[in-house]
Amino acid sequence: MGKQTNLTVELEREYTATPGALFSRIKDGTIFKLTGAKQVSIQFLEDGKYHLDFGERTGRHCFIEGQFTRIVHNELVSCVWSVEGFRDEDDKDTILTFSITDLSGSAKLCLKHEMIRTKESADGKRRGWSEVLSDLEACLSD
Repeated sequence: MGKQTNLTVELEREYTATPGALFSRIKDGTIFKLTGAKQVSIQFLEDGKYHLDFGERTGRHCFIEGQFTRIVHNELVSCVWSVEGFRDEDDKDTILTFSITDLSGSAKLCLKHEMIRTKESADGKRRGWSEVLSDLEACLSD
């Protein structure tokens, strides 16, 4: 088991899209579907819940679930993010925030994932979110 601590992963990427287009891809669940979840259910409103189901992996049922804590149209989405089944230790009640900045003709998406308990988990989230942000570009031209 890794050392217990509170780590943060911060990533950002600029897209040739409007803030509204980026916000829509969070609201409609696209950014969550890009995690590789087999099923995604979202109640997109403050205090609304979400669930990402990854099915069976290594003999355990794997899922991520949580609750939206703050939503500011076209600017910010924050939620509690809890992981179960992926490793021996689950990562509960981490904080995930997407911030969107208008850059006049493009937009920047900043992702901040806080309260991560181990270096191994932070490294996994960094790899996973990097892939999601990279794959998001293709979804913005739809």
